[in-house]
This record gives sequence, structure tokens and C-alpha cells, in this order.
Amino acid sequence: MRDLSNHDTMPIASATRITQTARFTAAGALAAVVIGWWLLLGSAVIWLMPEPVASATPKPFAAVRGQTARIHQPGIPSWPIPVERVAFDEARLGFQESDEAAIMHAFAAYEWIEATHDQPVWIVTVDGDAIQIELLEGLYAGDRAWLKTRNLAPLH
Repeated sequence: MRDLSNHDTMPIASATRITQTARFTAAGALAAVVIGWWLLLGSAVIWLMPEPVASATPKPFAAVRGQTARIHQPGIPSWPIPVERVAFDEARLGFQESDEAAIMHAFAAYEWIEATHDQPVWIVTVDGDAIQIELLEGLYAGDRAWLKTRNLAPLH
């Protein structure tokens, strides 16, 4: 008969080692699946994002009387602009001084029209930072209003 006294502990140690190895293998496989999933998800998000715009600083727009331009207000599809210069000045001053009463008065007492981003305009008057424009398209085509120079950009 064989002496199994040394071999009695051997199968238990091997089984323990196999169990620990299986745990590490299962944990490693789970970690690999989770990491792979997040990498795949991140790649999909990057692939679906729009192309980045040029990172160069844009040249400031130099408005000249009689020039055609476009309204530039990214992120805001439509917004009100004042028809009269007094409303433009009163609203601008109200915004600078955080004076809600002046802002509300400018909106209530004067006429405002709707402008949209990328809407083509004709520059009527240039008075410092205030530009009088005439809308060339849309519901208010032919109407004149006032904008800041920063809200204009060259036509595409």
C-alpha cells in the first residue's frame, strides 16, 4: 500500500491554489471587460462629437458703413434688438450697472425686433461701438435696429 500521509495535504493545497488563481483570473477578466467597455464608450463619444473649430483668435470685425455682414450671436438662436438708439443706450447702461428698472423701461417703452444668429444685415451707421443695421432677410427684413460691434461678423 502507498503511504498517503504526505499526499493528504497536497490535493487541498492544489485546490486552494487553483481556487485563488481562478479568483484572480475572474477578477482580471471582469476588470478587463469593464475597462474595455469604458474605452469603447469613450471612443464612441469622441467619434460622435463635432469637429473642433479653429483655435486661432478671430480677427475683430471692422464695421464700415454700407458693408454687408451677419449677426453673430452663437448659442442664442433668436433675441431682441432695439429699433431706436435711445433704447440701445438705455438697455446697455442698465446691463452695465445691473439696473433692472432701466432694462425693463428700455424693453417696455421702445420697440424691439427679433434677430437671429447668422442673419444677413446691411450696416447703415457706425457710431463707436454702436452699429445701426438693416435686416436683409426674415420677418423684419428692411427694418433697422442697433447692435454692438461684437455682435456682427463678416458674411461667409
